[in-house]
Amino acid sequence: MLDSPANRLKAVEAGIDEAASEFAPQIELLQAIPGIGPTAAKAIAGEIGVDMSKFPAAAQFCPWAGLRPGENESAGKKSARINFGGTYIKSIMCECAWGMIRKKDSHPSKFYWKLRVRRGSQKAVAAVARRMSAAICFMLKNNLAYNPT
Repeated sequence: MLDSPANRLKAVEAGIDEAASEFAPQIELLQAIPGIGPTAAKAIAGEIGVDMSKFPAAAQFCPWAGLRPGENESAGKKSARINFGGTYIKSIMCECAWGMIRKKDSHPSKFYWKLRVRRGSQKAVAAVARRMSAAICFMLKNNLAYNPT
């Protein structure tokens, strides 16, 4: 007899929860950030791991995650596309950045609205995601809770 999709989904989620149990303290740290829920926290911990010693600073982590804007110029035309780095972690961070932006009167929200006027919505979200990834790197490296200031 075939399992229903709901039963298969529960089995997959149980396997993910079991695998993520060793990262429970780091997942709780990540969930303290506005915009990051339990599923996103598990995905982030699964993508980057919790050993941040391979990144001396956030300046090395952000390009690895694909969140460093390019500074390309040719014939006087500038391009700031973000195109290299981890595709999965980049999309997760951008989705979480949207959630972070929706929190009214927060610093990331104000930063987004200020930058959106000049650069557009997508580039502003990528900038918020980059700041969030720098905060995640700092939090996991020093085992500190999220401080919104």
